[in-house]
Amino acid sequence: MKGIAVAETESLVRDQSRLIYAMAITFALWQAGDILMQMSDVGGSFFHYAGLVKIGGAIAYAISALCFFLLYCRVKKAGAAAILRDDWSRFARGLALQYGFFFLIGTTSLMYAVSMFWPLPILPILQVILTIGVSGTLLAFVILYNQGGD
Repeated sequence: MKGIAVAETESLVRDQSRLIYAMAITFALWQAGDILMQMSDVGGSFFHYAGLVKIGGAIAYAISALCFFLLYCRVKKAGAAAILRDDWSRFARGLALQYGFFFLIGTTSLMYAVSMFWPLPILPILQVILTIGVSGTLLAFVILYNQGGD
């Protein structure tokens, strides 16, 4: 493994956290726009605004995913993969998956309870559950991983 400067490692870690955060937010925007489009009248102004949110979120998600790929090209070139896959990273990743599972189960339970009183459209509700599970897991990882430096 090549020697890598501490500043370069910190820069890679900071960029990784920012990109994962961006991916979580843009995924949520993309899905929120799609959900709002499904629940609004076709052709109305709200439908068009929701469409803009959906398209903007999807494009931003694609850009953040491309940037994530480019980051790992930088990581590989710098020889920092082992540094970014340390014990703390593995611990934070595992704990984030646990949080994501509880977000998923919690949202599912909440939607189930709400459906006992009001009829809910199934496809948007499933999409909400998926979005909270995915974005919640990614955000939990960023938060947990960054707490490791404290």
